[in-house]
This record gives sequence, structure tokens and C-alpha cells, in this order.
Amino acid sequence: YRGPLAPAELDRLMAYWTKARASADSLEDSLRDTLSVILSSPRFLGLPASRTGATKERLTDHEIAARVSYFLWSTLPDEPLMRLADQRKLRDPAVLSAQVRRMIQDPRAWLFIEQFAEQWLELDRLQRVTISKSIYPGFDDQLSAAMRLETIHFFGEVLRGDLSIFQFLASDFTCVNETLAAHYGIAAVKGHKFRKVKLDDAHQRGGVLTHASILTGLSDGKDGHPIKRGMWLLKNLFDETPPPPPPNVPELDRANPKVKNLTIPQALAVHRSNTACMGCHRKIDPWGIAFEEYDAVGNWMRDGVGATLRKRRTSHPIDAKAELPSGVKVEGMRELRKELLRSKSDEFRRAMARKVMAYALGRSLTLSDTETADRLVPALRERGDRLAALIELIVASEPFQSK
Repeated sequence: YRGPLAPAELDRLMAYWTKARASADSLEDSLRDTLSVILSSPRFLGLPASRTGATKERLTDHEIAARVSYFLWSTLPDEPLMRLADQRKLRDPAVLSAQVRRMIQDPRAWLFIEQFAEQWLELDRLQRVTISKSIYPGFDDQLSAAMRLETIHFFGEVLRGDLSIFQFLASDFTCVNETLAAHYGIAAVKGHKFRKVKLDDAHQRGGVLTHASILTGLSDGKDGHPIKRGMWLLKNLFDETPPPPPPNVPELDRANPKVKNLTIPQALAVHRSNTACMGCHRKIDPWGIAFEEYDAVGNWMRDGVGATLRKRRTSHPIDAKAELPSGVKVEGMRELRKELLRSKSDEFRRAMARKVMAYALGRSLTLSDTETADRLVPALRERGDRLAALIELIVASEPFQSK
């Protein structure tokens, strides 16, 4: 829905309908032909800007209604939103913010929750990894599906619970069903329904960095993959995409006799000895090494099932010690999360603003868009870093309200 048609546009559409009806063999044929014209019309495919010479125009109230509705619901505006558009009230920031809050709590917002979380965190990686059944006999499609849904329900909890975006880095809760709770060693969870559960230190979980969907998707099916995990963290959580590897440089091959009997950090050090790899891997590898306490299906390997499975694969002790590019030394996920919260907070705020804005606009950001997103960081901080507040700020921003 793009708002009411101008009289000239309505006249053209009606003229085409009359012509199509006269020449078509049936009403079905004429409807099909007319629908084809509508779906291929520039008015349907985009928001037309005038040719008055201005670089940008403000959206009309009806265009704002359509844009915010497709952003949060992936469908056309409902009656309350259209009524406000008819009354020309959607340019009032307070009115628009109230509508955003209403729409977030509506069941239709699940489409935004699912689609944005899937794209932002690259959850499709989970389906692209072939897990070794001989190493992880308990892994199956039911567990894989539960892993993915944990992350989506967790995102929904942060959004609808009006929580801080920093819950994605460290949280004292997660969302599980019986299948995933058994995998994590969380007791007293029964049934297929996902629910919010409290975590304690013994669970070794908290935030998406410890979600099995992320850890499994960033593995090679047998072991964790520190390079993939480090690159994913930089790209998706901090919008710092490392450059692609130089041509003809081989990936780290754990079957290579030179590295087969080395620990992961030792093997990565050998890989970095290649001068073509050294510069980038010094920035990537330390972040991934801190994930080394978790195996290819997200088990914590210092105790329990994860430790048992690890003993079958290797006699090497876990080495999760890393010196980050800043010079700070961390060991394991718990220390990594603390350091991220301490030193990378503004980078994470900027990255979240950019990621959500790109999704809201449905396109890659221009330099001007990026600058606008970055300017939202102080306002986001003042509003408690709440995810819902970030969405309100983006909907009120100039890129969102112009064409």
C-alpha cells in the first residue's frame, strides 16, 4: 500500500482495465493482465520522487505509514495507522513513537524479529554446516531447529521486554525449550514451547556469543573455527568487516601434518607466519581464540558432556588465552564479554544503529545514511540503550522519513 492514487493515475489504471476487459477472453485474464501492470509499476516498486530538483523529499503521512508497517510487520498498514495518516498526524514525533511501540508488541512484529535476527546474525550458517555424526551423535534436525529459535526468541525478548542492546553481549537469561535446555544442561524445562529462563554462572551462557546457533554455524562440523568466529564478531557485532584474504592463500588446514598436533592458538600462529596473512589475522584471530571453550555444537568443554566429547577428539588442553589488538589479555568467553562491554560499547551502539537502519530502509546505507546512524548513538545512550528506543530513533530519522 502506497497511499491513495492521484486522480491521473487512477484514470490511467481504469482506462487500462477497460481496455483489458474488452480484449480479454475472460474476467480472469483481464484481472491477471491488470495485476501484472500494477506489480510492475514504478509506483508499486518504489516511492517516486518528484523532479523539482530537490535531492530528497519528505514522505507523506501515508508513505510513512507504509514504510513503518513494512519495516516492522512486512505487510500493509492497519486501520489505526491509516486513520492517523488520513488525519496527517504521523509527522508528530510523539504520535509516531506511540505507534512504533504499539506495533512492536503486536504479534505481526514477529516477522521483523525473525527476519532481522536471521539476517543480522547470519543464522543461515547453521544450515550450511555439516555436523559430524560420529563426533556428535546427539546432534539432529530437532536440536538444530531449537538452536535457531533460541536466538530469534531471545531477540524478541530484548525487543518486547524494552531491554538494552547490551543484552546481546551479556545476559543473565536465555530462551529455550526442552530440547535445547537438555543440550545446555538446564534443568526443569519441559515441552516444545520456548520460554525465558534464568541463567547462573554454572551454565556458562549469556548473550548471543554463547548461543549454540552462533557457535555451531561458525564451526567446521568437527571443531570450533576461531577464524570464522573472530570474523563474525568483528563484522556483525561491530561493523568492522575485515578485508578478504589475498588470492591463492590457503585456509587453515587442521589435517596438515605441520599443524595436526598443535593447539588451535599454535596452529593459528603458524598460519600467521605467512606474511600475506599476518596483518589481518593479528586483528581477527584473538577474538576467535577466546571462543575456544566451546565446541562445534556449542558445548562448553571444560566440564560435562563437552569435556567428555573433547577427550575423544584430542588430548590437548583448552587454550583460550588471547591478546586482543588493543593489547588487553583475556582468557575465555567470560573475560571476553567483560572486555567488549568495557572497551567496545560505542562501536556496538554504532553497529546496531547501522544494521537496523539498513534493514528499515531496505537497502545498503549511503555515506550520509551512515553518518545519520552514527549521530543516533548519544540519543540511544541517553535512552538506556534500549532496542525499542533505537527503532523509534530510526523511524524518526531523516533517511527513514524521506525519499
